[in-house]
Amino acid sequence: MLFEPHSTSISMKPTLLTLQTILLEQTAAPARSAASAPVLPYLASKVRGFAMRYRLFDHLRVLSSIYWFGPWRELAIRYYQWRNRNQPLPQTEQTLFPTLSTTETAAQINTNGFAPGLQLTEATVGALLAYCARHGANAYHNHDLTCPAFRDIVHDPALLAVARAYLGAEPRLHSTRLYWTHPPTSEAEQQRLQIQKARYHYDLSDFKALIIFFYLTDVTADCGPHVTIQGTHRHKTLRQMLTRFLTDQAAQTQYGDRITTITGPRGSGFFTDIACYHKHSYGTRDRLMMSITYVLQRRPEPRVPKTF
Repeated sequence: MLFEPHSTSISMKPTLLTLQTILLEQTAAPARSAASAPVLPYLASKVRGFAMRYRLFDHLRVLSSIYWFGPWRELAIRYYQWRNRNQPLPQTEQTLFPTLSTTETAAQINTNGFAPGLQLTEATVGALLAYCARHGANAYHNHDLTCPAFRDIVHDPALLAVARAYLGAEPRLHSTRLYWTHPPTSEAEQQRLQIQKARYHYDLSDFKALIIFFYLTDVTADCGPHVTIQGTHRHKTLRQMLTRFLTDQAAQTQYGDRITTITGPRGSGFFTDIACYHKHSYGTRDRLMMSITYVLQRRPEPRVPKTF
């Protein structure tokens, strides 16, 4: 029933400019053949390995930031909205969110970069927790293909309507995640988490993208809530494109009361554009979280269930 994306193969030469071209072709090229899908992860790993070996990774990130958030961004968004060649995703017959307002929610995301207020039923949360208990992994990628409860959320008509309204076109399903986060157990791990996750940053998903997060455990201030800075998704200065990261002190100085910590009971969820500055604050308790990423035009990752 699912519409499976196709992929295209790419070539690689050892130059910085060519590496950036590869990344752009991987994200912007139209789909052609499903047979080439297994080649792409191999090529991507080679690109990453080359970049790390020659210390080019930071340069590639800068080039990617400029590509996605440069002055042509609005023109690119309007072009892909006008082009709108994405196939409609299949939908379930009934929604899990009957009171969700498409217009109000999309407007709130446009203004603030996020919109809270989602709530899964206890039955759905229980089914997802049971699935995780059966498999016992720490992270599940694209397991909406094997978990019916997860699949029903991904293809919920109310969620897709909001994604369609916010993106301005039929959304592409880029990826899904179901994953645990754990508190650091040592000073070294805390420092590693501070570098990787627990500092403000924005992510490069597409010219325009939407992520839906659900907490599957109760999330309070002491178990790693998502923290976002309202209204930072619409524009990036050159300085912000040169570095994706922001210290807590700089965030507090520049944005103050626009910093929002999102907590909630298990089953609660929210929409967000992760072009907003955000971070995962670490805490003292485990957290189980689910994410669904819809994009405007970027080529979806290979839709293969993986566990880690």
